[in-house]
Amino acid sequence: MTNPFDVIVDRIDRVESLIFRIEGHIKLLSQSVNEAPSNVEDRNTPATRSKAAEYLGLSRSTIDQLVRSKQLKVTKIGRAVRFQWSDLDAFIKSRKQ
Repeated sequence: MTNPFDVIVDRIDRVESLIFRIEGHIKLLSQSVNEAPSNVEDRNTPATRSKAAEYLGLSRSTIDQLVRSKQLKVTKIGRAVRFQWSDLDAFIKSRKQ
């Protein structure tokens, strides 16, 4: 018969191992969320208002004002507002003097 304490220790070891793996995944996800898009794959997904503001170096309220004044193009998905990276690049080019 197996010792019940050995069974408990084995289960605790497995739980700790899973927690360690999950922490690693969370670290990777948080790093990728905080990075600015730099490759084509990232740019295939439309930007959120926050990402657009970060990319343009503006506040979210300024982004909203630009959208209301139709100076910045948006894509609406239901109530959500998304920005195409090409539109953000075009906005930057239009502002260069």
